[in-house]
Amino acid sequence: MKRKNSSKDSRPWYRRIGKGAIVALNMIVALLMLVGGLSVWVNPQIIAFPAYLGLFFPVFLLLNVLFVVFWLFLRDYWACMSLVLMLLVGGPVLNTFACNFSDGAEDVSEPPVLTLMSYNTMACGQFAKTTKGKGNPVLDYIVKENPDVVCMQEFAVSKYKEYLQMADVKRALKDYPYSHVEFIIDNKYKKMGIATFSKFPIVRKNNLNIESSFNMAICSDIVVRGDTVRIYNCHLESNKLTEGDVKMQTDLMKDFDTKRAGIYAEQVSQKLAEAYRLRAFQAQQISDALKECDYPVLLCGDFNDVPVSYAYRTIKGKSLKDAFIENGWGFGLTFQKSLMNVRIDYIMHDDNFLAGDFQVDKSNYSDHYPIKCTIYKAEKHS
Repeated sequence: MKRKNSSKDSRPWYRRIGKGAIVALNMIVALLMLVGGLSVWVNPQIIAFPAYLGLFFPVFLLLNVLFVVFWLFLRDYWACMSLVLMLLVGGPVLNTFACNFSDGAEDVSEPPVLTLMSYNTMACGQFAKTTKGKGNPVLDYIVKENPDVVCMQEFAVSKYKEYLQMADVKRALKDYPYSHVEFIIDNKYKKMGIATFSKFPIVRKNNLNIESSFNMAICSDIVVRGDTVRIYNCHLESNKLTEGDVKMQTDLMKDFDTKRAGIYAEQVSQKLAEAYRLRAFQAQQISDALKECDYPVLLCGDFNDVPVSYAYRTIKGKSLKDAFIENGWGFGLTFQKSLMNVRIDYIMHDDNFLAGDFQVDKSNYSDHYPIKCTIYKAEKHS
């Protein structure tokens, strides 16, 4: 009589195939998460593909968490695979989801240094005119929130009196006597660029002259309570996805067609690849400027890139801290257009400061949410 082989899998064939399919799917998702997480180290100027996976890193991360829960429920060792790979991309994971149960600056004994807001205004609310009966919604919001310093991207004024003009901005922001405004577009219709408005004196202004035909980065030396602070206001290259791209995406969701999907994917891929390459170069220019700075640093702006990206890692480096990760909660999504909801707006600070009371305000005056936090002086320990 032959001895029965106890190691033989006695499960029905369909259960074995089912588990094999789930394992294969888990491995694919885990690999996508790994490559996406490692994209922060891959310069898009060399190869852009990993950056696409970095864009969807939160999705891959959530799917892997669900796989871990699934395998743990079944008490299966396959849970270890996703857990180990999540540990390998621990840095990107920590930069993706903030988990703070208390205000990081609650124990600071000194009063705040300043309150800082960063806001991509979408052309100041599409040039909405300030009149006696109705104010510009973006400017009214800033006045209501009353930050000490506000950094605006896509700051724009019209040259026609029927729309928002620079004189209207100055009247609305009369409590901000100091400003640093730089325009990169100046035609017969409008001026558009970047602006920093401050209640404290601005003693030096500099344009970093990043490589771009539309985007800008500036820095302003501001004297705050006797100390000089350098505040960087950055707007990195956009992906240049048009309303036509959004419409095609919507149409494909309603009526999918393989040929049109291929055309759409190729168009979007080309635009994203070019934008990733430009942002990588711009981020390096900003990083080089940061290395030469001798003042305490605050940096904010619209990076047009997610936390799991080469541009984010290059700017943040080892010297800056992400105020949202230090003080916020959740994913902190700041961009609200179409189906794309991501965190691309940031406030950062160096070791001279602590951030508290970080807010992402879900106002709908722009396609970006304004972000704001309170900045404290870090206590030095001997």
